[in-house]
Amino acid sequence: MLMALDTSNDAAWLPCPACAGCSSSSIIFNSGKSSSFSPILCGDGTRCFFNMTYGGSSFQAALSRDTLHIAGDDFPGYAFGCLKRVRGSSLPPQGLLGLGRGPLSLLSQTHETYRSTFSYCLPGLRSGNFSGSLRLGPAAQPVNIKTTPLLSNPRRPTLYYVNMTGIRVGRRLAAIPPAALAFDPATGAGTVFDSGTMFTRLVAPAYAAVRDEFRRRVAAKNENALIHSTAGSTVCLAMAAAPDNVNSVLNVIANMQQQNHRILFDAPNRRLGVARELCTV
Repeated sequence: MLMALDTSNDAAWLPCPACAGCSSSSIIFNSGKSSSFSPILCGDGTRCFFNMTYGGSSFQAALSRDTLHIAGDDFPGYAFGCLKRVRGSSLPPQGLLGLGRGPLSLLSQTHETYRSTFSYCLPGLRSGNFSGSLRLGPAAQPVNIKTTPLLSNPRRPTLYYVNMTGIRVGRRLAAIPPAALAFDPATGAGTVFDSGTMFTRLVAPAYAAVRDEFRRRVAAKNENALIHSTAGSTVCLAMAAAPDNVNSVLNVIANMQQQNHRILFDAPNRRLGVARELCTV
């Protein structure tokens, strides 16, 4: 089964039979045909469910266990969610594999084998051969890679925080107030890497500074300099201001900025690595 990967979520979930609201393109996981599948029961003996929001959608899933087979390894009793009810259209129709830092994540449930270490390389959005890669375990990781300390924020323990100190537009450092990038355990503020978000999101003061510096850099200096295009006059900066919700204090380095880079998550050694790599091979 093909699943979306998300470093900002812990639990895995799959479309299951009789799922109300699941996409018509979803590939249903038929638990009835699995001899190792079992529901997880709550303390009163009834089946356990959990509710979550994802993007603009919400869903209910039944906690379940089955053997996970991935990268040639088997993990009996892997806990995941069996989708029962979905509202909205932003859920990955094929299901999702959570790569966060919580107890239900792939890292936690496979720790004895993969040692809470993984990396991925996302190909370019316009790649003709969309073939990125996910490497699990410390043995498969690059040696020559630049790293930065991986931080933990008790307010948002699932997320992968780093200490971002500035953003350059070209060679010029954008005039971002230090408070906009500050790591704060009390509020959950700071900067995170997230594979599940498409466009980088910056808190309002940081976004305004980057936007203004970008405008200054691309301002036309010669009236006779023309670019002819049939694609229209609007281009995408691939970043936006943080939404006005619980994530309003977060700077998110999203997957558009991660493409064609190897991103290493090494939880035991508390480091996050970034290296240029041609991800489409």
